[in-house]
Amino acid sequence: NVGKVKRVKRSGWVREGINHPEDVADHSYRTAVMAMVFGKYLNVDVDKLIKMILLHDLGEGSIGDKVVERGIEVDVEAREEKDKEEVETVRKIFSVIDEGDSFAKLQEESSKMETKEAKILKQLERLEMAVQALEYEEESGTDLTQLFDNASMHITDDYLKEILKTVI
Repeated sequence: NVGKVKRVKRSGWVREGINHPEDVADHSYRTAVMAMVFGKYLNVDVDKLIKMILLHDLGEGSIGDKVVERGIEVDVEAREEKDKEEVETVRKIFSVIDEGDSFAKLQEESSKMETKEAKILKQLERLEMAVQALEYEEESGTDLTQLFDNASMHITDDYLKEILKTVI
């Protein structure tokens, strides 16, 4: 699955007609770099956050990049099902190693979004999406306003809000 996420195109970009859209691994990589750089300003356990980011989209190598949000609309039932599938995929992938259960628990924690790291993960993902949307708008002239709206809806941390304002 780790290799597969390098071949799963981000379905939101495909839907928007972006030529040569990023894949899931591209998204995860930049999100992890953002966590590394911004983490100290966000009052989180940075190592834990980076692990959560790396695990978060791993399930998409098996289940695909299922879109559960568009603009400010959220399909709660589809998101819950996707979260469940992703936890099970991580559990299966890492079941053969001693740390496997701890990785599955981190994936489950990120799905529940009850901890500071899980909440920041979701916000960093949206910030990364906004940065990518800006790049695609500049390259193609495609109007991606709904993606900026989605990012604005999810980003609540003051530090990340300021960065998002700069992007938008």
